[in-house]
Amino acid sequence: MDALLADLAWLSGGHSLAVARWTSVALARAGTEGSDSPQARFAARQAAAAWKHVPDASAADVGRPLLAMLLQIAPLPEVNPIVRTVRRRVEELD
Repeated sequence: MDALLADLAWLSGGHSLAVARWTSVALARAGTEGSDSPQARFAARQAAAAWKHVPDASAADVGRPLLAMLLQIAPLPEVNPIVRTVRRRVEELD
């Protein structure tokens, strides 16, 4: 259900809400299926994709929980380009 709500938020331009919903889906999937599950990684990528459209004014607030989730799910976070991009933008905006 959260994935559907995340997609609806994305389609309606609610990118911050889409990030939060996809982050929730990713963490839930990681909790039940393991952090290396394809569904958890898919949800993590969806959250990161939505976050790219979040305006700077709220990107840091939305990006911190996203980054925490990515660090939990992403394999080798230090070399993952999505993690590096999110970390850099959050640090620049803080």
